[in-house]
Amino acid sequence: MLCSHNLPSIIFRFLICLFFVVISFTKADAQQSAYGVNLSGLEWGTINTPNATELNYYKGKGLKLIRLPFLWERVQTSLGGALDPTYLATLDGIVAAANTAGVSIILDMHNYCRYPYNGSIINTSGGPTIAQYAYAWKLLATHFAGQTAVYGYDIMNEPNNLGTASGGGTNYWFPMAQAAIDSIRKVDQTHPIIVEGDYWSHGDKWLTYNAITNNNMKNLVDPKNNLVFEAHQYFDSDGSGTYSSNSFSGNGATVTTGVTLITPFVNWLQTNGLKGYVGEYGIPNNNAGDQTNWNTLLDNFLTYLQANCVMGTYWVGWRTRLGLSQLCHRY
Repeated sequence: MLCSHNLPSIIFRFLICLFFVVISFTKADAQQSAYGVNLSGLEWGTINTPNATELNYYKGKGLKLIRLPFLWERVQTSLGGALDPTYLATLDGIVAAANTAGVSIILDMHNYCRYPYNGSIINTSGGPTIAQYAYAWKLLATHFAGQTAVYGYDIMNEPNNLGTASGGGTNYWFPMAQAAIDSIRKVDQTHPIIVEGDYWSHGDKWLTYNAITNNNMKNLVDPKNNLVFEAHQYFDSDGSGTYSSNSFSGNGATVTTGVTLITPFVNWLQTNGLKGYVGEYGIPNNNAGDQTNWNTLLDNFLTYLQANCVMGTYWVGWRTRLGLSQLCHRY
């Protein structure tokens, strides 16, 4: 039974969450879901393209938000050049299938602030300029501006080890992100722009590693006031998601570890009145003895995100050689 003195705070939280949902899902409202899964494949090695069967599989599991990693150097094979028509057609095909399936796509440039993804950092010697990075997003946003099956643009996966990439100081990811935002808004006024943090976007380290950089992200300017900030959170002892020790105790985990780790990011969102999203999280799937504990940890984590109006996509939905889709941990 609800105590009457708790009712005002419960109603207030409900209204805040309702407000978040309304402003977050202005496009394709009928097919939006706050939680979903990453569909990996386009960004690694031989292109492995997600298909309609997978989209429908995950929709059937209640996962209607798909984060789709892609590589900058594949969609734009020369810096400053046109988008590659073949790769772009592949993206178009997935977006069209998502529209038919009634799910939504987050387009994720999975490059770690590098071109190619294992190459030179933006704004360093031998790397792309900030202007070239922003131009790539202008071309992409121009192409996808009218696509209601696209939820939004994840402008860069896991910035890391940037050093003094923008000429010194602690805000080197900031001008890159701002340039992409400015470029997108010249051609697309409606889609949310999703901005990750420095240091692989670790939620637990959001304000303790390179704290000035990530804290300063609240000062990014979007004329449409439609930014979503994205953290990633894994639950193994080093936060890498590799789960080299799959045992629950070997990672020092408890069933509340997920909540504890992501709380600094959620607190930052709430303090600054910002919208949030956890783009990657996952648990190991090959240690049956600990599976109940891992699942409880994950349930507690997702309950916490939901209570605080933070979206999420699990890493990762994987296509096996048998053609089956399943959830698995990061590697």
